[in-house]
Amino acid sequence: MMEEKRENPRLKESLSPYLRQHRFDPIEWYPWSREALQRAQKEQKPIFLTIGYSTCHWCHVMQEKTFSSPRLASLLNAYFIPVILDREENPELDLLYIEAAQSLIAGSAGWPLNILLTPDLKPFFASTYMPLEHALEVIRRMKELWNGEARRALIEQSERLAESMKKKAIQKGEELPFEERVLDVAETLFRVADPIYGGMKGAPKFPLGYQMIFLLRYSLRYQDNRGIFLAEKTLKQAYQGGIHDLIGGGFARYSIDDQWHIPHFEKMVSDNVFLALAYLEAFRVTSKEFYREVCEEILQWVFREMHDNETGAFYSSEDADSEGKEGYFYTWTRDEILSILGPEKGQLFCDIFNVAKEGIFDGRSVLYREESIGELAEIVNMSEEELDSILAESKMKLFYGREKREKPFVDKKVLSTTNGLMIRLLAEAGLFFDEDLYIQEAEKTAQLIKKILFKDGLLYRCKGENGFHGALEDYAYLISGVLSLFEANGKEEYLLFAIELAGIVKKEFKAKEGGYFQNDGLRQDLFLRKCHFFDGSEPSGNGVHSENLLRLYQITGKQDYLKEAEDIFKALRGCVDKNPISYCYHILSLLRYFDTKKKTLVLCLDEKKESKRDIASILTHKVIPHYSLIWRHPEEKNENSILYQLEELPQENPPTLHICSENMCEGIKKGKQEIKVFLQQW
Repeated sequence: MMEEKRENPRLKESLSPYLRQHRFDPIEWYPWSREALQRAQKEQKPIFLTIGYSTCHWCHVMQEKTFSSPRLASLLNAYFIPVILDREENPELDLLYIEAAQSLIAGSAGWPLNILLTPDLKPFFASTYMPLEHALEVIRRMKELWNGEARRALIEQSERLAESMKKKAIQKGEELPFEERVLDVAETLFRVADPIYGGMKGAPKFPLGYQMIFLLRYSLRYQDNRGIFLAEKTLKQAYQGGIHDLIGGGFARYSIDDQWHIPHFEKMVSDNVFLALAYLEAFRVTSKEFYREVCEEILQWVFREMHDNETGAFYSSEDADSEGKEGYFYTWTRDEILSILGPEKGQLFCDIFNVAKEGIFDGRSVLYREESIGELAEIVNMSEEELDSILAESKMKLFYGREKREKPFVDKKVLSTTNGLMIRLLAEAGLFFDEDLYIQEAEKTAQLIKKILFKDGLLYRCKGENGFHGALEDYAYLISGVLSLFEANGKEEYLLFAIELAGIVKKEFKAKEGGYFQNDGLRQDLFLRKCHFFDGSEPSGNGVHSENLLRLYQITGKQDYLKEAEDIFKALRGCVDKNPISYCYHILSLLRYFDTKKKTLVLCLDEKKESKRDIASILTHKVIPHYSLIWRHPEEKNENSILYQLEELPQENPPTLHICSENMCEGIKKGKQEIKVFLQQW
């Protein structure tokens, strides 16, 4: 008779799915908490810290193969303080220990991340995934070292690492980066680009949406079409690859090969937002309807699978695994497809999407295609319209067939970051696709986040958790979202909310005359407080907030915002001089900073707002880089916008367009036709 597993009382009530997934482990886990840290101090035991998240495939594998072992549990429970941390709830700790791990491992680090800490929380050992026997060997050895004469050496090693990290923790600088750094990033991206499949050469391959946005805006700014070519190549090839879920929509985090064929199957809403914004930008730059369709397909996946229709909240991520197997939900056998589509259309589908009798992933096939629809139509001797219709019908049938499978787990955490990003995407898609419903959904989400996560003058990271104050990126991503919402609907309450949040960030996060710390300074459980600048799979809080500050300066005309953005750029100078490509979102903001032609467009409408739709349509396809947009309605005073910073408020019959910069409105265009002609010729 099997012994019933005991449920860990410390984890069973957690609102983190990742922690709850470990509640039946034989290891007596603590969440990251005062209780655990105080016990480590009292008993002078090292902390075994594992960091992961609920939809991480290798986190699942380590739980099943390693953390389920009673042998490992007996060692950890007796000689260490075992602590488990959800990286999505606690990004400050995750970033801090990822950086430490990169020094200890002498290479890249990821999840699951396993760290040994002194009772003072300083790291002295790190590893990513560990098979059971390796974990047992490591833990036995570390137990001997800690309980022997080597303890002093381990503590000294941890202190040296902490001191080294402290010295590298740049907070401020004296000079701004040169504009040449923008060109350096572009040239580096061109040099490392994969000319056939897009993205960067080699594997794994990440489709970083914000890099594509940089390339598109760089091309417009410097009249260099290489940026548009590389961005289009990447966006098209990723869409055709297995990294894109062509049955249900959305993109996986990355591909494990260099051709986008085989994905790491988990989907993150944040990754998909940046990709959707890139497709939206490509649509505006090229006017190709394909890019709009992909952006809206991503939105359809998010609304269907990652959205609480009742509250307006957006969830965090979707697992790679289902039915105990990685990628099973997304992969197919030839027989499965033929049984749903029939022999003729099924064989056509298999031929187009590379479904073989022996699949390339655990005997199953990942759907991808290597030719465009036009090329395929020639091969199969059909018109593009006919082939497109057949494939659309086939995909729909396969979608409903797939819905009968067990679905991957969805982490339903409501994060400030994810929802801030979705507000931005919905606001911009609503404005440029002329879809009021998107803007309404953005407003619904903004009101929800303000209600449940903004309390007593502080932003919280996620719904329902006590004590997790928002990190810098929580504020930065939300400010970015509500600024886009203000630019989409002209309602001053969203500008005021952005201004309020930016004020809190300045008060609680800013280093004196420097950048912004990762946390608000109220925490006592960090061995180092630092400014984080590196732009990884998601851009850093400093990168996004530098853009926020420039947008706020353009909208309000207040010099303080410009000065704060310059402080970030100065702090970044040493980093970008050494490795500019690692700070790509900051460089995207610098592109805006150095653009001497950037303007603030103030469009004054009549009570019926009759001209808004026509003007927004022009702005969709006439891409004016780095402008800020203010819709002035009769019922909206917008007393915090640039018009009210001027000595005299221009009074004209609507619709009128005021072209403003540097606290000056240099021109006024009157009437819908004059405005349209001016914008089209800009």
